[in-house]
Amino acid sequence: MDRADCCGSQHRVSSPAGAQPAIRTAHRAEISNPNLAISSCTSVIQSGGLVGDTLAAAYNDRGDAYTAEYDDELAIEDYNRALKLKPDFAAALVSRALAHANQQNFELAVMDYSHAIRIDPANAKAFYGRALAKFGLCDIDGAEQDLARRGPWIPGSGNKSNAFRPRGFEREHGALAVKRPSGIR
Repeated sequence: MDRADCCGSQHRVSSPAGAQPAIRTAHRAEISNPNLAISSCTSVIQSGGLVGDTLAAAYNDRGDAYTAEYDDELAIEDYNRALKLKPDFAAALVSRALAHANQQNFELAVMDYSHAIRIDPANAKAFYGRALAKFGLCDIDGAEQDLARRGPWIPGSGNKSNAFRPRGFEREHGALAVKRPSGIR
């Protein structure tokens, strides 16, 4: 596997013993048909029947479907709309952070993950994502600290809504390694 050389030397962030690989085929594993989800969410949004938090949730869900379709730009637009309606929406911050990380905008990802952690200090998904984003920035110590602080959630533990990681991160022999493929948005 062609792995990136992080800050001049190979680095790995250890995962807990027994952790199963989290395979990210979609941002949220329950989105089995992202195009249908996009269409459904768009219909609901355009109906004009939603306001406030429910409209924010619809934008967030459509953003998740766009992320599953590897359209991170449209996903970020929807997460921004959701956050304009509900600024303390931790799930939308985590989702937008993932979209930023997918684009290798790790600084923006760290900012969004950190904001989500301030809103919800027990958000294991935010700690895990921030650890990966910090790893992408070659902040190995910070990544290891976040992995240690993320709590009991382990990627691949069966909670499919939490089984994700940014594109470009691969698991090798129980450790994470950055893979920076060319041509992926």
